[in-house]
Amino acid sequence: MQDNQPKSAETRWYSDTTGASTHMAFKDNLVRIRKAKGWTQQHLADQAGVTVGIIRRYEAGGATPNLPILRKLAEALEVSTDELVFDDGGLPTKQLDRRLAARFQAVARLPENEREAIELVLDAIIANHELRHLMQQQTERQARTGR
Repeated sequence: MQDNQPKSAETRWYSDTTGASTHMAFKDNLVRIRKAKGWTQQHLADQAGVTVGIIRRYEAGGATPNLPILRKLAEALEVSTDELVFDDGGLPTKQLDRRLAARFQAVARLPENEREAIELVLDAIIANHELRHLMQQQTERQARTGR
């Protein structure tokens, strides 16, 4: 059912191609995540920089956010936009994955030289881990074969 009222920037849906099930998942996910954090609607509104009235409308299913507002909500709640929008929370995530995703989103906003430095550190940590793993496998193989 289409509503002929003009939509504000806060209420325009981020895509005309999304279905009703996505809309339902969004409102349910928003309520679930907000309550899991122990936040009131007012606190979420303050953190995301929107009005409490629009949070109420989102949670009641009377409105859905555009992409910039969806991003603000996700950042405030420290979750991915996928987790807010989709029934399954987007990609399978654990608490650590969400924390890392939030950090990577923050890294993406850093200046290029700082992002490159972080990339080098991550590459070094990953290479170190992989090398330790290979050495452990080699040690286990040698123990099994008696070499």
